[in-house]
Amino acid sequence: KFGSDAYLVIEVAEYPRIESIEITGNDEYSKKDLEAKVNMVKGEVISDQKLKDIEYNLVKYYADEGYPLATVKADMLVSASNEARIRLKINEGKSLTVRNINNESESDISSTYLDNGYLAFNADIDEKVVSENKVDLKIKVTENNPFKFGLVNFDGNDKTKDKVLRRELYTVPGDFFTKSAVKRSLEQLRALNYFNPEKLSQDIQLANDSTVNMKYLVEERSSDQFNASVGYSGSFGITGSLGLTFNNFDISEPLSGGAGQILNFNWQFGEGGTYRTFSIGFTEPWLYNTPTSLGFNIYDTRQNYSRIILLKTSAIKMALVLAAFMILIGAGKTYSQAKVAYVDSEVILKQLPESQKIQKDMEAMQKIYLDTIGVKEANLKTMAESFKARYEDAQKKVESGQIKGEAELKALNDEIQNLQKEIQTEGEALDIYKQKIQNDLLAKQQELFKPVRDKVTKAIEDVAKDMKINFVFDKANGALIYGDKDSDITFKVLDKLK
Repeated sequence: KFGSDAYLVIEVAEYPRIESIEITGNDEYSKKDLEAKVNMVKGEVISDQKLKDIEYNLVKYYADEGYPLATVKADMLVSASNEARIRLKINEGKSLTVRNINNESESDISSTYLDNGYLAFNADIDEKVVSENKVDLKIKVTENNPFKFGLVNFDGNDKTKDKVLRRELYTVPGDFFTKSAVKRSLEQLRALNYFNPEKLSQDIQLANDSTVNMKYLVEERSSDQFNASVGYSGSFGITGSLGLTFNNFDISEPLSGGAGQILNFNWQFGEGGTYRTFSIGFTEPWLYNTPTSLGFNIYDTRQNYSRIILLKTSAIKMALVLAAFMILIGAGKTYSQAKVAYVDSEVILKQLPESQKIQKDMEAMQKIYLDTIGVKEANLKTMAESFKARYEDAQKKVESGQIKGEAELKALNDEIQNLQKEIQTEGEALDIYKQKIQNDLLAKQQELFKPVRDKVTKAIEDVAKDMKINFVFDKANGALIYGDKDSDITFKVLDKLK
């Protein structure tokens, strides 16, 4: 202090920096490995607390590697230039192996506690070194009371109705709490694709000493799909498609949705109106709140060659589960007695080597036909260009007066008409050839795939007989009425074919 003024003097003592690192006693692990484990490098600032952390981390590392008796002593020598020499003295001790594990519990602990309702169980571990390299572990487990599921609710499903979510759950009120049931329920909710997977979680709250209430936390996201594509076909030229699918639709409340129904629209078209297809589909996966699927698909297809409609098809197909019930009743079986399963034949066919070979052969055959069509189309284009040039030349000669006589005009007109008819005939022949190629390719595909499909059908029959299944529906051809995930025998059929 000087007069009325005061001076504050601050002395700053900087932490030293590491000049060198010396490690002794490390027989099992190299100096480089140990330095990496504690993240210690030359030039780094070092403090007393950092030294303690280094000791702790190395002891823990050795214990994790089977050396629980290891000790580490860290020393630091600081020079006048504030540089630190670090010395680590390690006593690794003997590596220990577990000799005996003794369980002391109120009942057998061979099963997983969390999958048997014991939500509040705890375990204490007591280690006892019995020799230089052996240790006994004693695990004492206190089970406490088993818990059951109480209330099961949802939070965040602003659009999707509760009943749509409840039918996916394995956590049923009154059942014993199991961790696997909670996990499977979350997986089922995630598979719906209605919610943000990063926000999907559960909140487990103790209601009393024997009941837990469950709340599934979700965040809605759009599950609707829009698709558009552009391609090229040798038969139809440039092609395209537009599609819109509502995956969480509600036919009773179409503006709000949330009933888990599926509504889709699809439009496919070819260049110049050569063809177009429009379809509308609807599926109710849970008819009358039962695992019964009802669906229909309405479509209209038109193909047009040279403005002549060669083919017009319209069809309506509907898969009604009521028909299945009638079959079961007619066969003398009730719904509960009959065992139903389904397969996806397209998945099976794609996995078979012979099917893959046939597909490659068909693609090669199609390429040959497309090349031939390309040559014919090029010839037709050349004829059209020649006709255009001849027509323009004839028109100029008539306008200039080079051709005046009636006989000359008639001969020129006949020539033009013949050329036009020739082009028209060639174009119609090309259209017929394209249609024939399509029919031939389809017939050849059916012929080649028939033995493979027969083989798959035989495998399906064998699996159905082995599993005592009464009815099997094929998901690929639209005849699937109901398909519980546990009833899918597709991969069992694949195993049968291997």
